[in-house]
Amino acid sequence: MKKFFLGAIFLSFLNIGTSTASEILMSLKPIFDLFRSNEIAAWDRYNGNVFQVVGNVELIDSDNTQIVVKTGEQRLRCLYSPRDHLNIVDLKINGPIAVKGPLQLSKDLGNLYLTINNCRVLGRHEYRTREDIFNYKKYKRSEIEKLNEEKRIENIINSEYY
Repeated sequence: MKKFFLGAIFLSFLNIGTSTASEILMSLKPIFDLFRSNEIAAWDRYNGNVFQVVGNVELIDSDNTQIVVKTGEQRLRCLYSPRDHLNIVDLKINGPIAVKGPLQLSKDLGNLYLTINNCRVLGRHEYRTREDIFNYKKYKRSEIEKLNEEKRIENIINSEYY
């Protein structure tokens, strides 16, 4: 019985630690474009699937526990839970944000509305913005250039002595 109990606790930890792979959306425009061209395809592709959306904070509403994320001209409502309090405290209006959860599409009077219920507000260390990706590529490029320059100087030095 004791082994069974310990095994159940171990399996519960495994279940907590699993994470769902999700596609990262830097823009919501493809969803709206697909919705305009083929509404059924948009519902099939996006509704209920887990996505990570990166954008800017437009509104933090503590009364309704929601954050409005803006990417370009499109908006997404994120209904957060108190478990992400520490990440939410760091947010600023127009500052970067990443949220993750199952996307829910709804339609009213022909307009498309995007919501993530019980969404996770990711901390700064849990996502990368376009600027981060650009800076990382720039850093890698400069590192490669430094290595190439070091090799070139080493070859010059070696060729002069031999």
